[in-house]
Amino acid sequence: NGANKSLEKCNKFVGLEIFKEVDEVNLDKIPLFTIQGKNVYFTALLYQDNKLFKCLNYELPQEDFIDAYNKVFEILKMDEEDDLNVEQ
Repeated sequence: NGANKSLEKCNKFVGLEIFKEVDEVNLDKIPLFTIQGKNVYFTALLYQDNKLFKCLNYELPQEDFIDAYNKVFEILKMDEEDDLNVEQ
């Protein structure tokens, strides 16, 4: 649908999309959700049956995004070590 020009105006944007149910076609697309740029970090998590979340294309956030990234998980009451299964 084209670039979102309003993202260019933000200082930092950290986005997280959580998929609870996904079909096989979209499962292949989830790794494409991880992007990182000058002022944007976005990734996706897939909910697992064992109450864990899997990141299918984990990319370590750049230094500028670490605080905001951690804040997102704090708000969600998720712990990276306890709740995430990261595939690199």
